[in-house]
Amino acid sequence: MSIATDIQFSGDFKVLDNLLSFDYALNVPKNAFFARNNFEEVAHSNSKVYHPKYDKLVKGTSSLFLMKGSTKISAIFDEELGIDMEMVSQYSQYITNDTDIPYEISLENNALIYKFNDQYSFENWQEPPSVWVPDIDNTYLELTSDNNNIICCLRLEDPENWTPQLINIKANDTFNISKEGSKCYLAFGGSVNSLEAFKLYELTSDNLEATANEDVVVFRIFKND
Repeated sequence: MSIATDIQFSGDFKVLDNLLSFDYALNVPKNAFFARNNFEEVAHSNSKVYHPKYDKLVKGTSSLFLMKGSTKISAIFDEELGIDMEMVSQYSQYITNDTDIPYEISLENNALIYKFNDQYSFENWQEPPSVWVPDIDNTYLELTSDNNNIICCLRLEDPENWTPQLINIKANDTFNISKEGSKCYLAFGGSVNSLEAFKLYELTSDNLEATANEDVVVFRIFKND
């Protein structure tokens, strides 16, 4: 089997409008993992989608989103081929120049290691970590802190035409969340207004004024029609 994990999701699996499926895993322990050794298991597409600027980077799964905690991802090179330094260079350039996510990156043994946590921007919507990843089949994700919270949101229709984003809201701050695209959905990693955490809501009005009762990560995904 090309996918393995010991992450236990809630089982409260939901399908919304036959467009998205949604589930969550709370208080996931340190060292829990998700691994694949075949790129065909990537859920967003039936084929590889290459970065328009970096030809050794491909679009990642964009289905698992870290709402609380920290993680380490190992992209493991083929032992016979060894480390592709051009790929390492391109990924370093991408992290430095094309994303605001605060990654840590290193080489360990035969793997390119990249780490990130839940400290997303408090000012601007950001693309999630691992939207673009090294073009390597063998990847191992390991959670590196205690009590991690993760959501899983799979795109069931026109997977290439969805944009996922994340932002942080500080406790007691009020933030205006605008509707984007023809279909727009939100999930909250904590208490916001009277809305339930870890539930996917469709945003049907032009905007939602959200007041956070605690520091919270907000997930937004919209269809680009």
